[in-house]
Amino acid sequence: MSLTDKQLRNTKLRKLHERLRQAVPGYLALCEAGSTTAGDSWVEGRSDRDIAIVISQPDAASTALVQTTLSDLGFNDTYLFLIIAQDIFLTTTSEQDLSMKFRGQTLFGPDLVAQKELPPRDFAASIVQKGLAGMERKLANRLLNSNFWSEDHLKDKLYPELKRLFMFLAARHYADTGVYPRSRQDVANVCDSSELQQVWSVLAAFDSATKAEVIAATEAALGWLKNYPRF
Repeated sequence: MSLTDKQLRNTKLRKLHERLRQAVPGYLALCEAGSTTAGDSWVEGRSDRDIAIVISQPDAASTALVQTTLSDLGFNDTYLFLIIAQDIFLTTTSEQDLSMKFRGQTLFGPDLVAQKELPPRDFAASIVQKGLAGMERKLANRLLNSNFWSEDHLKDKLYPELKRLFMFLAARHYADTGVYPRSRQDVANVCDSSELQQVWSVLAAFDSATKAEVIAATEAALGWLKNYPRF
């Protein structure tokens, strides 16, 4: 995403913030996590902006007001919005909370990301155990079908899985060290892995990568995972 494009999109988000601040009782902030905040490459047509709309106590009325405002401002497929209560936002209940705490930022409103609790490291470890348990099988199944799947279909199936691999490995590093690597390149660096560097470079330019490059990167990820020490 170019700087100009990012500025234009943030202008629209500022308008959203102002509208919600005026119209929705208990509205607090817009907080974002994902590629645009962590320094990962923006992949046009695949990346989106994950925006949390934090409200002190959301209800059906406030949800309806938010939905109307989003439609009025003309948001599109690039955005994924979530309404979340303040008390839930500030605690750690899911893997998304790790991403928001360490890869997120408050766009408008009080800095609620800074107020989020520091996730317990044993919680991060549990996410890794569950996440990596099925990762090898998923990647192997996609490779099994890769010869006859179209390039677009293969990419649709692999892109989210390869992204999740880096998320799980970031959580693993945090569980081990207390440090959460923000970007996918940071993950590859702390793992000191040429295979993960290969996967990262393909993810960074995913739609321009050839089918053969995508398959090779997935094979590299799978080979690395098979030798990866478990908890």
